[in-house]
Amino acid sequence: MINNKNMKVLVLGAGRMGIRHCLGVLGVREVTELLIADINASALSNAEEQLKGKGEKTKVSYHIWEELKKNSPSIDIAIIAATAGNRINTCKEVIAMGAKHILVEKPLGQSMKQVTELSDFFDSQKEISAYVNLNMRLYSSYQKLKKDLQTFPQLKGKLSFSINTGTIGIGANGIHYIDLIKYLSDAVEIKIKYASIDETLIPSGRGPSFGDFGGTAIMEYLSPEQTILATAQLTLSSTSTVLGPWEITGPNGRIHIDEFEQVRRNKLRKADSTLPVQRYAGDYLPIEEEHFEVPFLNQLTEEWLKELIKGKSILPKLKESLVVHRAMFEWLEKSSTHKAEFPIT
Repeated sequence: MINNKNMKVLVLGAGRMGIRHCLGVLGVREVTELLIADINASALSNAEEQLKGKGEKTKVSYHIWEELKKNSPSIDIAIIAATAGNRINTCKEVIAMGAKHILVEKPLGQSMKQVTELSDFFDSQKEISAYVNLNMRLYSSYQKLKKDLQTFPQLKGKLSFSINTGTIGIGANGIHYIDLIKYLSDAVEIKIKYASIDETLIPSGRGPSFGDFGGTAIMEYLSPEQTILATAQLTLSSTSTVLGPWEITGPNGRIHIDEFEQVRRNKLRKADSTLPVQRYAGDYLPIEEEHFEVPFLNQLTEEWLKELIKGKSILPKLKESLVVHRAMFEWLEKSSTHKAEFPIT
């Protein structure tokens, strides 16, 4: 359990994601000091404007990263929301400041080699806990969905997941979907059955040296016994602005999730139906709708930190995420323009 008296938190990276993390940190009363660092002074100025009036009981300070390192402040927790390059060196620097718990934004690196090296580094840091911000599994609506997939008799058996969506990016958000299906299906391994990458690169708001990818992949999610628990077909276009819905199909029912409209629709066969499998659409009940809450991302950081203070880990440890990173990079390696390293961040 963390010593929650006078807790000091560092957020490295003052862009959009960094600001969201800061808002979450400021919602935790045990945090008495928040240090925000970036390499860019204008990013810090924007963050200061965005956070004005928030967290009045918390001391908030803004720092150029190189200058802060020279001062070597003492911190308890670090959240790394800076770009994905050189993560090992960044982690060494925050550990030198005293951080015992480190939350790293996904993806953990720009190649599988970088991710593996980062995982090996933390294996050698026995007193440091590192987590990766694969936070869709923290949505209460997805936690309820997981329970329903386990308990609805119509959905017991192999599941099929599909999504057809726009320029969310394989590196920025595709990894979230890969991890979420792993979480929902309780799989331990992922196999790529087919993968392709769109020719068009998705521009990044972080500048011309970064970008992301679209494409299509078919994956199998496996149990420890190598049984197929679920299949997934993911199409993440690099040329469409659509935010597409989820479709989950089981033996006798389907679930449709529209995150944009925040609605979930269940279409289930009668649980006591005796019709054979070839009688498709027979004995189906009317569609049931329910609210599907998509929380603000700062709420998830706040929840993670509050649970961490209690001694609970609700985000995956860094090593656990190797499975989903490996699937993501195997998909990205189908690119005709990039092979070993990718400009994702």
